[in-house]
Amino acid sequence: MFTEKGVRRRLYNAGDRISEVMHYSLPDGHDIHCTARYLVEAPEKEFFDVPTTIQIGDASISVQFLETILRPDRYGERGVILVNKAWESPRDADEAERMPVAATDGDAIAKGNRHWKAYIQKVAQQWIDQCQQVRAAGGVPTAASGFVVRALRLCGVIDPAQAVVITAQENKSGLSKLEEIIEKQQKQIDELLGRPGAAPKDKKAVATSTART
Repeated sequence: MFTEKGVRRRLYNAGDRISEVMHYSLPDGHDIHCTARYLVEAPEKEFFDVPTTIQIGDASISVQFLETILRPDRYGERGVILVNKAWESPRDADEAERMPVAATDGDAIAKGNRHWKAYIQKVAQQWIDQCQQVRAAGGVPTAASGFVVRALRLCGVIDPAQAVVITAQENKSGLSKLEEIIEKQQKQIDELLGRPGAAPKDKKAVATSTART
């Protein structure tokens, strides 16, 4: 049996629910390396915490769950924010925004929501760019799968690969129609990202345009 000991670190999860088993080393005293597992549960848009130390018998084991969670290739850019009251924000605004840390619960929620929105927009844009590259090479892009489907839906963007199939079925001269669809969706992505020159987003107009497409 083990017990959690020491400081617990508080985090906010602005994105999808996280349920992941993390491994840590045990003090086995043998030649064979032993590991144990710890389940991290982080509900969507809620606070959660993780231990920094786990006690097993007389052994006190430091664990690196926090460092793992906040890595950029894990959840560090997916809307998970560490709450640290002692955190001092860097003077550089861009650097401060990139860091998945906030001094208060309110700041953690606001920053987490910004990070999550930026992440799904990045995933959607990368997929659109990939589909355009395939088309430019004379190929036909395959339909999105996995989290990309969810990112496109959250951004209100139609999968360009599906637009190819729909247009080809409904219109023999589908190339110009498809280009029109992709151009509209690129403008929508630009508006979501707040890029210079993008027109202010009219949610009603976007919804009407999407429905017509």
